Amino acid sequence: PQGPGPGQRGSGSRTAWIIAAVFGVLVLVVGVVGAAIALSGSGSDPGTTVAGSSTSGPSTSAGSSPGSGTFESIASSGDSTCAVRAAALYCWGGNERGTLGDGTTTDRPRPVAITGISDVSAVSMGGLGTTCAISSGDLYCWGYGVGQPGQNVPLPTKVAGLSRVTAVSVGLTICAISDGDAYCWRNNANGQVGNGSTGSVDVPTRVAGLSNVTAVSTSHTTSCAIAGGSAYCWGNNREGQIGDGTTIDRLTPTRVLGLDAPTSISASLYSTCAVAGSGGVFCWGQNSSGQLGDGTEQDRRTPARIDVRGATEVSTAAYGACAAAGGSAYCWGSRSDQPDKSPDRVNGLSGVTEVTTGSANVCAVAGDEMYCWGLNGKGQLGNGTTTTSSEPQPVRFPA
Repeated sequence: PQGPGPGQRGSGSRTAWIIAAVFGVLVLVVGVVGAAIALSGSGSDPGTTVAGSSTSGPSTSAGSSPGSGTFESIASSGDSTCAVRAAALYCWGGNERGTLGDGTTTDRPRPVAITGISDVSAVSMGGLGTTCAISSGDLYCWGYGVGQPGQNVPLPTKVAGLSRVTAVSVGLTICAISDGDAYCWRNNANGQVGNGSTGSVDVPTRVAGLSNVTAVSTSHTTSCAIAGGSAYCWGNNREGQIGDGTTIDRLTPTRVLGLDAPTSISASLYSTCAVAGSGGVFCWGQNSSGQLGDGTEQDRRTPARIDVRGATEVSTAAYGACAAAGGSAYCWGSRSDQPDKSPDRVNGLSGVTEVTTGSANVCAVAGDEMYCWGLNGKGQLGNGTTTTSSEPQPVRFPA
């Protein structure tokens, strides 16, 4: 998709934008006060996006009300979205590869409850349509490549060899925390499993050298973890996304330089972001589209602090990122010729505690409700339509 060209931005003050990254392709939609913008991609590309005025808050469809409740975890990838709400798992959107886990390959424009697992505490989505969730301390995965090579499994399938799982992250690789140790498996072409090799790994394999692991994140070719109060990354490092001051690939965990007591970390295609103990957000790696948010387009081989404070969570996409900070959502980056190089506050949301950047939309938990916005061709916004929206839409959970 192309970024906004002459005459497409309209007039007025820029107030919010939308990230949508599809396997390395990002569309950025910028909300403009008093003006409408249209960003068009090619027909088969995941995105023709239309942005309207961003002066109003999240819109609500007549005759319908958003579901509310406690959200423990949210995730989005490709054209699919999931959420853990009151310990139950709901998924919606694209389902071609069984990504939703409802036993079908039927797209769902509204959340459907996923049966067969209960007491769910976390969910993650990624790769080419794989979803994993933690249920009563056990890990279940489904969708793309969960069965035999090339086989998609549309129902939750227990992962053997792991117990007391507390966190999971899905990319082309899968990483999880079990009993305080990090385990990774599946694609390992760039050493992102962290076992010192680049051969494919079919079963969960402990990442040596890490203990007291509290967070994991894996993307297409790079994995990261927070362990013992420090951040570590490994795998592909050609853009400096490992954060060790080099561009040398690392087959085992390598400490990220210059981060003080990190609490959240998110790896994407060629960049990484983290939240430090102070609530500051730091990003490093590729910055050709302003995805590091430091006001430049200069690549960084070590973490650079950006202008977001009081952050609790950060989520990265291929060419942008968002953070939850001070009750608001902030986003930055672009695949256009006029990138947003610094964080912008998303208009109309308050009480934000969680945010996730998917491949075609962004979602956030604000108060006791969940909102999504961006592309919606498969119903991934969860509002019962397939209409793209530049404004946060309340997700319609079943009663």
